[in-house]
Amino acid sequence: MILVIDDSDAERKLVRKVLESDGFTVREAADGFEGVTLAIQTRPELVVCDLKMPGKDGFETMREIRAALPNTRFVAISGFLFGFADYAVRMQDIGVSAVVEKPFGSAYLLKTVREALNAAA
Repeated sequence: MILVIDDSDAERKLVRKVLESDGFTVREAADGFEGVTLAIQTRPELVVCDLKMPGKDGFETMREIRAALPNTRFVAISGFLFGFADYAVRMQDIGVSAVVEKPFGSAYLLKTVREALNAAA
């Protein structure tokens, strides 16, 4: 199961549609607080998480999930990531497998998710 955490309804539903069209089971969370709770309850194999969210950003959300579920894999999504050098270090510390930059194509998202799922935990 894949958990998608994004505060944008449109982005979250797009990711869900793309992943479900390829046979994945997907759950959704509208923010980091809900995402952490749902992750602990459902124990997803992969979390696809937006980095910029109000209240609890993607970094904090993924850190909390990592602490509770150490084998969870992560793919980050961001529309503003590149150009911020410290983000790469922060994502490496959390164990993010890959980053998908918005806007993204369906094929690229699927390729990135499959690679993250196939990577050693």
